[in-house]
Amino acid sequence: MAIAVLLLLGQSLAPDAIAQGIQVGRIIAVDTVSMDFLCQTNNTIRQYWITRATRFLTRGPRASFFDLRTGQRVQVVSHDAGKLAIADLVTS
Repeated sequence: MAIAVLLLLGQSLAPDAIAQGIQVGRIIAVDTVSMDFLCQTNNTIRQYWITRATRFLTRGPRASFFDLRTGQRVQVVSHDAGKLAIADLVTS
């Protein structure tokens, strides 16, 4: 499902990246210096890192990492790169 979403948007994962699925939750922290955010799903908190390839979709015409707000409900498509969760697509 996650790969299908990215393909529909004209995005592709790096050859060694494996989509981990789609998580839905609320943003509990945004760090604009290290370019990551924390998202809480039920009782799980996960840290997502942003790359140049990360895409953001909102109701507005253009969205970016800097539009993310604490308390905002988001859907995140991600993959693991070593011990890091890399956000591929963030939708609010």
